[in-house]
Amino acid sequence: MVASDEELASLESRIDAAFRRLDVDHNGVLSVAEFGHAVRSVAPLTDEEVRDILKEAGTPSGQIDYSAFTK
Repeated sequence: MVASDEELASLESRIDAAFRRLDVDHNGVLSVAEFGHAVRSVAPLTDEEVRDILKEAGTPSGQIDYSAFTK
């Protein structure tokens, strides 16, 4: 199934809104703390587990920028 232009625009809008909600300090990247806060709202993880998730996602700096978030 191929998404329509309207569906893609809606999805992009929702992704953008989610990133802005998670980016508490509005600096354009999600820090370990910001990402951890979001993840911990659905799963009880330690700081180390959050950092491991970010490393596995290919973000060794511990930050996720908008382009990485939308991949």
